Amino acid sequence: MKSCRNCNQSLADGPFCPHCGQKDEGLPTMRQLFGQVLDDVFSIDSKVVRTYTTLLLKPGRITSEYLAGRRARYVRPLRLYLLNSLLYFLAAAAMGQTFMATGDEGSGAVVRVGDQAGGSSVEDVADALRDADFDPAVRTRLRESLADARVDSAWIDALAPRDTVEIDGDDFGSVPLVGSRVRSQIEKAEAMESDEVSLALNEAMMRHLPKVVFALVPVFAAILALLYRRQRRLYAEHFVAALHGHSVAFLLLFVATVVPTEVDNVFVLAALIVHGLVGLRQVYGQGWVKTVIKAMMITMSYSIVLLGGVAVAAVVAFLTI
Repeated sequence: MKSCRNCNQSLADGPFCPHCGQKDEGLPTMRQLFGQVLDDVFSIDSKVVRTYTTLLLKPGRITSEYLAGRRARYVRPLRLYLLNSLLYFLAAAAMGQTFMATGDEGSGAVVRVGDQAGGSSVEDVADALRDADFDPAVRTRLRESLADARVDSAWIDALAPRDTVEIDGDDFGSVPLVGSRVRSQIEKAEAMESDEVSLALNEAMMRHLPKVVFALVPVFAAILALLYRRQRRLYAEHFVAALHGHSVAFLLLFVATVVPTEVDNVFVLAALIVHGLVGLRQVYGQGWVKTVIKAMMITMSYSIVLLGGVAVAAVVAFLTI
C-alpha cells in the first residue's frame, strides 16, 4: 500500500493524502513547473482583484460572503486590513503627511508680505517676514534666496529659524511612573527647534498610530455587537465586519493620499458614510431608518474612542521622540 511521501500516512483512499493534503506525484516536468507558477500568480491576482472590486463597489457584500462561508475567493479579512493599513501609512510617509505639528511653524500658513507691510519701508517688510507663519522648509529656502540675492540683511535676519519650543516641565515632575520621563523629554524638546520637534513627533506618530488603530478594531466590533445584540451574532462576525470597514477606510485614505490632485477630506468622509450605511444594511439586514440611526450612534461613539486613541498615540510619540 502506498504511503504519503510527506507524512507517511496511508493513501488507500486516492492520490491525495487525507492527513496533509499533498498529492502523490513525482517531480514535475519543466512545463508543469512553469505552469504551476503561472497558475499561482494568476490565481492570486484574480483573488486580489475580486476582493478589491467587491470591497469598493459592493459595500458589505464581502462581509456577507465571508460570513456565509464563501471565503476561498477573497483575501482574508485580517490580511486585507494589514495590507490596506500598510499601504496607507507608507503612502502617508512618502507624501510627507503631517500628523502632529508644534507652534507657528506647524501651521504651514503663508502670509502675503505686501499686504502686511503696506509696500513701503524696509522695516515694515522685515516685520511682516518675521511675523509670517511660513513652513520651516519654505522659511529656510526663502532666507537662502534672499542671502544669495544680497538684499537687505534685516530681511534675512527676519527669516531666521523660530525660537526653540518652550514647555514648563515643573508640573510634570510629580506624575507617577512617567514624571521623570516627561521632564527629560521636555528638556529634550526645549533644546530643539520647532521644526525639528514637529519632524520627530511625526516620525514617532507614524510608528505608533498604526498599532493604536489596530487595537481599536476590537472596540469597533464591540460597538457593533452592542447595537446589534438582538441578532445574537457571534462576536467574531462583528470583528470581521470591523476589519472590512477599516480596510475600506484605509483604502480610501490611500487613494486620497496618492492621487496627483488634492482630494478634499469632505469627499473621503462622504464616501465613508455612504459606503458604511450601505454596508451595514447589507450585512445586518435592517431597514434604512434603523440603519441610519445606528450608523450615527456608531460614528459618534467610535469618534470619541478614536480621538482618545490618537491622544494616547500622541503622548506615546512625545515620550519616544
